[in-house]
Amino acid sequence: MAGAAFIGEHSFANNEFLIALNRPDKKDLEKAFSFGKKIAGLLNRIENPAELAPVNVPGNFPYKQGTSFGSFSVIDVTQDCDSCGLCITACPKNSIDEANNYATLDDHCIYCCACIKACPQQARILKNSPIKEKAKWLTENCALRKEPQIFLPG
Repeated sequence: MAGAAFIGEHSFANNEFLIALNRPDKKDLEKAFSFGKKIAGLLNRIENPAELAPVNVPGNFPYKQGTSFGSFSVIDVTQDCDSCGLCITACPKNSIDEANNYATLDDHCIYCCACIKACPQQARILKNSPIKEKAKWLTENCALRKEPQIFLPG
């Protein structure tokens, strides 16, 4: 029926890697609200969604598979860790071993770095690894602001 590509702050984003920092912002949210209103208008004008023309969304489909690096260690925990446990709450894969000084369980980690972002003590840090290299690449190659894209039928 419709599609959109909105910009969100990358999970790697921090003071070192400025990847879409503080996005979505007010301007993005205004576009999202407008997009929602356009979809509501479409739904109000038709009786059957099958009546809508197909939506042309650019890109690769099926989407390219991610590059597999295999299992390796990405995150270190420094002595600044105060055992608050916020990293455990932030981790979508339950990859943090509380019993082992909040170490990352590398075989379960999906390298999202949500635990690093959640740590108020900045005690979790990204090791030198392919993931850190990718964060550097994203910082260098995605520095210019990109605007959300909207895809509607017709």
